[in-house]
Amino acid sequence: MSTTTLPYPQKLVLQAILNEGKEATTDDVYIAYRKICEMNSLKPLTKIRISNFISELEILGLINAREIYKGRYGHTRIISPNVPRDKIDVILNNLDIS
Repeated sequence: MSTTTLPYPQKLVLQAILNEGKEATTDDVYIAYRKICEMNSLKPLTKIRISNFISELEILGLINAREIYKGRYGHTRIISPNVPRDKIDVILNNLDIS
Protein backbone atom coordinates (compact mmCIF):
# COMPACT_ATOMS: atom_id res chain seq x y z
CA MET A 1 0.00 0.00 0.00
CA SER A 2 1.38 3.38 -0.98
CA THR A 3 1.31 6.05 1.72
CA THR A 4 -0.34 8.44 -0.72
CA THR A 5 -3.28 6.06 -0.97
CA LEU A 6 -4.06 5.55 2.68
CA PRO A 7 -7.66 4.59 3.36
CA TYR A 8 -9.80 7.50 4.54
CA PRO A 9 -10.06 6.27 8.18
CA GLN A 10 -6.26 6.02 8.40
CA LYS A 11 -5.95 9.55 7.07
CA LEU A 12 -8.28 10.69 9.85
CA VAL A 13 -6.07 8.97 12.45
CA LEU A 14 -2.96 10.57 10.93
CA GLN A 15 -4.68 13.96 11.08
CA ALA A 16 -5.60 13.33 14.73
CA ILE A 17 -1.95 12.54 15.51
CA LEU A 18 -0.86 15.79 13.86
CA ASN A 19 -3.53 17.74 15.74
CA GLU A 20 -2.12 16.48 19.04
CA GLY A 21 1.33 17.92 18.36
CA LYS A 22 4.74 16.40 19.05
CA GLU A 23 3.77 13.56 21.39
CA ALA A 24 0.44 12.03 22.31
CA THR A 25 -0.83 8.88 23.97
CA THR A 26 -3.13 6.40 22.28
CA ASP A 27 -6.01 7.84 24.33
CA ASP A 28 -5.18 11.39 23.21
CA VAL A 29 -5.16 10.32 19.57
CA TYR A 30 -8.46 8.46 19.95
CA ILE A 31 -10.12 11.50 21.54
CA ALA A 32 -8.80 13.76 18.74
CA TYR A 33 -10.00 11.22 16.15
CA ARG A 34 -13.50 11.16 17.67
CA LYS A 35 -13.61 14.98 17.57
CA ILE A 36 -12.72 14.94 13.87
CA CYS A 37 -15.46 12.38 13.24
CA GLU A 38 -17.97 14.41 15.24
CA MET A 39 -17.16 17.62 13.37
CA ASN A 40 -17.67 15.82 10.06
CA SER A 41 -20.76 13.80 11.06
CA LEU A 42 -18.92 10.50 10.73
CA LYS A 43 -19.40 7.41 12.86
CA PRO A 44 -16.11 6.77 14.70
CA LEU A 45 -14.43 3.38 14.63
CA THR A 46 -13.56 1.53 17.84
CA LYS A 47 -10.48 2.30 19.90
CA ILE A 48 -9.06 -1.13 19.04
CA ARG A 49 -9.37 -0.41 15.31
CA ILE A 50 -7.71 2.98 15.76
CA SER A 51 -4.91 1.27 17.68
CA ASN A 52 -4.45 -1.08 14.72
CA PHE A 53 -4.27 1.92 12.37
CA ILE A 54 -1.60 3.44 14.61
CA SER A 55 0.43 0.23 14.29
CA GLU A 56 0.04 0.28 10.50
CA LEU A 57 1.11 3.93 10.30
CA GLU A 58 4.18 3.04 12.35
CA ILE A 59 5.04 0.17 9.98
CA LEU A 60 4.77 2.61 7.06
CA GLY A 61 7.25 4.88 8.87
CA LEU A 62 4.90 7.85 9.14
CA ILE A 63 4.89 7.88 12.95
CA ASN A 64 6.89 6.62 15.91
CA ALA A 65 5.02 4.75 18.61
CA ARG A 66 6.89 3.59 21.68
CA GLU A 67 5.19 1.60 24.36
CA ILE A 68 5.49 2.62 28.00
CA TYR A 69 4.40 0.76 31.10
CA LYS A 70 2.37 2.70 33.65
CA GLY A 71 2.41 0.25 36.55
CA ARG A 72 -0.99 -0.81 37.74
CA TYR A 73 -2.57 1.48 35.12
CA GLY A 74 -1.33 -0.77 32.30
CA HIS A 75 0.59 0.35 29.27
CA THR A 76 0.13 2.87 26.51
CA ARG A 77 1.98 4.14 23.47
CA ILE A 78 3.56 7.54 23.04
CA ILE A 79 2.99 8.57 19.43
CA SER A 80 4.77 11.25 17.41
CA PRO A 81 4.99 12.12 13.71
CA ASN A 82 8.07 10.72 11.97
CA VAL A 83 8.09 12.69 8.71
CA PRO A 84 8.04 16.42 7.92
CA ARG A 85 4.66 18.13 7.91
CA ASP A 86 4.86 18.97 4.18
CA LYS A 87 5.19 15.29 3.27
CA ILE A 88 2.22 14.41 5.47
CA ASP A 89 0.24 17.21 3.81
CA VAL A 90 0.76 15.44 0.48
CA ILE A 91 -0.70 12.26 1.98
CA LEU A 92 -3.65 14.16 3.43
CA ASN A 93 -4.24 16.27 0.31
CA ASN A 94 -7.59 14.62 -0.41
CA LEU A 95 -8.77 15.03 3.17
CA ASP A 96 -11.25 17.88 3.60
CA ILE A 97 -10.62 18.59 7.29
CA SER A 98 -9.52 21.95 8.62
